[in-house]
Amino acid sequence: MRPVIIVAASALLLAACSSGDTAGETPSESPSATQQLPADVTSVLQNQLTKTMERNGVPGGVVQICAPGYENWADAQGVADRETGEEMTTDLVWPIRSVTKSFTVTLILQLVDEGKISLDDTIDQWVPNVPNGDEVTLAQLADMSSGVPEYTTQEWLESY
Repeated sequence: MRPVIIVAASALLLAACSSGDTAGETPSESPSATQQLPADVTSVLQNQLTKTMERNGVPGGVVQICAPGYENWADAQGVADRETGEEMTTDLVWPIRSVTKSFTVTLILQLVDEGKISLDDTIDQWVPNVPNGDEVTLAQLADMSSGVPEYTTQEWLESY
């Protein structure tokens, strides 16, 4: 595996917890799913990606926005491999690892505060097919005491 330095911005949206009229629909089923992000928003995101890469001295970065009611939007800048000069693209696959835990736990706690979910909910109430998902609570997942192993194997990624 070649070294890749990536700056990624992620927005995690739990559609199952939304209170809008499209609850239960996937973004592609939503009547307004074809709406594009406004050009002024994508311009700001592209500029911020450039500035973040420059400030942190990274050779490449990707930002993607996936929001209900909008088409997915992504931008890639720079290179994925300094040695070969291979350009960064939006279809590269890489592990998101520990940085995602902070975002995810923050969103879980916000949803708990809003009364939309409970820390006592089991994983299988929200994500199907997780091993022992009926035994592991969101609290255990959040404090990393769940014992749930990494399930994003290459086979899983290919089927996803």
